[in-house]
Amino acid sequence: MSFGKRKSTGARVSKVRPPPPPPDENAEILRRPDLSVGNVVCCDQYECSKVGRLELGYGREAEKQCYTGGTLYVESVSGFIWNRNQVSLGAAESILGKIEFEDWLYD
Repeated sequence: MSFGKRKSTGARVSKVRPPPPPPDENAEILRRPDLSVGNVVCCDQYECSKVGRLELGYGREAEKQCYTGGTLYVESVSGFIWNRNQVSLGAAESILGKIEFEDWLYD
């Protein structure tokens, strides 16, 4: 039986580097001095496969009445992130969440 080891040939393989990412075109917009907190708000929704329990109640709600996801609200000037859990991911509940977020932000 042979216990020989493979020896390197001395040849090196160079890795191909990807090109650098393009500069962020929105970075200049967010650096404008006339923007203040609350001027730029972004939203994104997420969905969970496992339903969540409401804060109120005893945990005996039907699955249609439990949390299924939510919306993340980001205030872009300050970078503040706020989460609102939602029973439905419909537009009406998301808009109410955005109004609640803006009310909280201005108070």
